[in-house]
Amino acid sequence: MVLAVLTLVMVSAVTAADDPTQRVQFVPGTNSVSITGTVSGYRSLRYLLAAHAGQVLSTSFTPSKKTLYYNVLQGTRTLRDGSEEDNQDWSAALSADGDYVIDVYFKSGDARKNAQATFVLVISLADVTVNYRCADGSLVAVTYFADPVPGKARVVVADKVYELPHVVSGSGARYSNGKVTWSNKGSEGTLELNGPVTLCAE
Repeated sequence: MVLAVLTLVMVSAVTAADDPTQRVQFVPGTNSVSITGTVSGYRSLRYLLAAHAGQVLSTSFTPSKKTLYYNVLQGTRTLRDGSEEDNQDWSAALSADGDYVIDVYFKSGDARKNAQATFVLVISLADVTVNYRCADGSLVAVTYFADPVPGKARVVVADKVYELPHVVSGSGARYSNGKVTWSNKGSEGTLELNGPVTLCAE
């Protein structure tokens, strides 16, 4: 698998201090945001980010107290457990479309003492290019874009380029312009081009 991560641009987030759950939005044309916040006692902060399979989610965390942690979750799955991680930076290629959750919280001992700490959380969603080999012998290069929302994919096959918008899918990710369709789930994908459907894999 070949990943070509594009350049990230840093912007400032505007958040409501009285809302413990906030939706992360990138300024159009950017795919990184810096958030500052304060956690007190049991009042954790939660950030929601919509992302697509094939993209790379990265986080960097700078707390004023070492006992302030953060988790990254996808549905019921914990992708990063802050209480077990020493490194405050984290990155992973995403396997599914949907909301990803970042929780910032104190360990129970400090929460009971009503401790308070500030933090800076940088969230980046990188566009990547993934190379696939298909059952018919063709090579397909797919770039998954974080912007514009809700995302798009650029599919290159046989030196032809197809710009495909993201469309609703029951499972995995799906991109289509009505004539050409690319679907992927995990490390596999299918290409529908001029009728035939071809199975592809990284």
